[in-house]
Formats: sequence, C-alpha cells, structure tokens
Amino acid sequence: MSLARLTADDVKELREALEHVGAFERRSGWTWVRFFLLLGVSFALCLTALRGPWWVTLPLFPLSALTLTIAALYGHEGGHKSLSTRPLENEFMYYLAFPFLGGLGAVHWNAKHNIGHHGHPNSMGDAQTTDPDLDLWPMASSKVQYEASGPLRQAFQRRFQAVAFWPLTMLLVFAMRFESLLALRRHFKKRGADRAFRLDALALTGHYLCWIVLPGLYFGFGPTLAIYGGLWSFSGLFLAGIFVCAHFGLPIFGRVDDTWLLQMRATRNVKLSRFTAWSFVGLDHQIEHHLFPRMSHHKMRIASPIVKAWAERKGAPYEALPLIPALVEATRFMGRAWNEDLVVDAPAPAAAPTVEESAPAELMSA
Repeated sequence: MSLARLTADDVKELREALEHVGAFERRSGWTWVRFFLLLGVSFALCLTALRGPWWVTLPLFPLSALTLTIAALYGHEGGHKSLSTRPLENEFMYYLAFPFLGGLGAVHWNAKHNIGHHGHPNSMGDAQTTDPDLDLWPMASSKVQYEASGPLRQAFQRRFQAVAFWPLTMLLVFAMRFESLLALRRHFKKRGADRAFRLDALALTGHYLCWIVLPGLYFGFGPTLAIYGGLWSFSGLFLAGIFVCAHFGLPIFGRVDDTWLLQMRATRNVKLSRFTAWSFVGLDHQIEHHLFPRMSHHKMRIASPIVKAWAERKGAPYEALPLIPALVEATRFMGRAWNEDLVVDAPAPAAAPTVEESAPAELMSA
C-alpha cells in the first residue's frame, strides 16, 4: 500500500483557508485563568478527599487527578509554542505545567514528543524514524515488536497484553518521570549545564520538593507518597485514554514519502460534545494538531470542518470516532497487535529530523 502525495499548492490552499477564519490567532489570557482554576479545584478536591470518609475519598480522588491532568496538559501547548505569540510566555507555561507541576522533563518531552512522535507518528523505520510512542514495554504494538521480544515477553503479550494494558497505563507517568531523569543526564553529558538543562533541572527539583519533601515533613512521608502515587496513577490512565484514541488501531508505517499524508493517515479525531471537549485541551482534534502543532487549541474547533472538507476534496484520509468506540478500538488493537502484520511498506531509512518538530516547514510555520 502506498499513499498519493500532496503538493505544495494543496498545502497552500489549506493554509489560506485557515488564515481566512483566523485559525492561527492565539489568545493566552483565558488559558491561564483555566489553568489556575483547575489547579485550585484539584487541590480543593484532594484536601476534601483526605479529610472525608472513604465513600467520599473514592470518587473525589480520581476527579482531583482528572482536573490535575487537564491543567498539566497546558504544558503540551506551551511546548508546541501554540499558547502565545510571546516565546517567554510559551516557555513559562511549558516548564510550569510539565516539569514543575507534572514531573515530566522538558528535555525528554521535546525529544520524545515534539521530534519523535510528531515527526513520525505510527512509524516504525530505523532508530531515527520510529515513533517512540510505539515502544510500550513490555507490550508489543506490532508483530515486528513481538518477534523482537524474548520468550517471556512473548508469552505475556500473547496471554495477558489485552487485559493488562489499561492497568499498566497507571504506571505510565512514573515511567516517564524516570525516563525524564535519564534524558536529563544524557543531555548533561552531551551539552553540559546549558540553559535547557538548568531550567529543566530547576523545575524538576521544585516538583519533588513541593510534592514530596515539604508535604512529607508536615504530613509524614507515608501518607504523602500514597497521595502522590494515587493521584498520578489515575493521571496516567487519563493520559493514555487521550493518546490511544488518537493513534491505536491505525496503520503503522515503515516508509512514507509524504509527511503530510502520514500525519493524517496515522491520526484520528475524537468526536466530543462541547461539555466534554474542554477536558482534552484540543487533543480531540488530533488531525488538526498534527498538521499544525502551533495552532492554539482554542481554534481547533473552527479549523476542523475546513480541514475535513479540504481532505475530502484531495482524497486524503480524515477519520473521526466518538470517544467510546475509539476506546473500544484501542483496547481491541492491544489484544491483536502482537499477532498482526500492521506495518505498511517495508521499514527503510529516512532523513533524520532537522527541525524541532521534524515535520515539513509548512507544519512548523503556524
């Protein structure tokens, strides 16, 4: 299977249509208000849960984690520079929401998400052209990964992967924290204590100081670690739910010549009501986000019908599913991925990324 190419004129046509409706305008004021409101609600819910009986704690604790996760997702917008036209404002949100609030290193996120995932979504080529989000150890997201696994992992993937997937996502955030520290260490060895290292190290230190050390001295480290572990376990579950809806069950590519079509073929939107869409911070419009990472989440709703109509005219794929069917498809995918040859085209080397988000210049210029 091969994909047709989109021309520069096709891309220009879409960009002009989006510019006409103001889809690349940014407004950060309301985002900051919502960010701090969500933080306030999360901590208020958490304190209420801690002081109430168990039948109050059980529902309030996951709800607190949900609001905390949504607040942390604004760091994703800062990392893509889609929050504001002011670079320092984007950077402040990035470090405040990700390493400081969420414990997720900015150095690690930039390499894993901005460059790796956005440059090669659902791709499995060489080391430079593989989507890092396909590495779901100990699971396999394709038959290629299954065949590369050892006997014990293969037994797990055959028998338990489908039922273990969602419980294991509750460890996702902690794995990313560990990977963040390793990435920061590698960065220091390669580049020394440059500005990126200093900012990331300072924010991560603040995270553990404010989340564990100071509360532990006051409440005791046992209760503090229990709260920390519980909140961020649910956060991993929520984050996984957002990601799998966008990519799981879609083809995995070994080689694609047209990066624009790759973004559309390997990505789907999620149909949400206005009431529930706010919790995704624009990530229900994954196709628009992958085509234009610097588009504000406030503008995705008006951009979506324009992109969809353009895709239909050009014969480009544009998939969208309601939330529950998308989650069901993702779960079924994990049950069969190890035994299916999902890779389209044989893996082949491609040029290494040369820009921050390793996508065509058109994807970066919004």
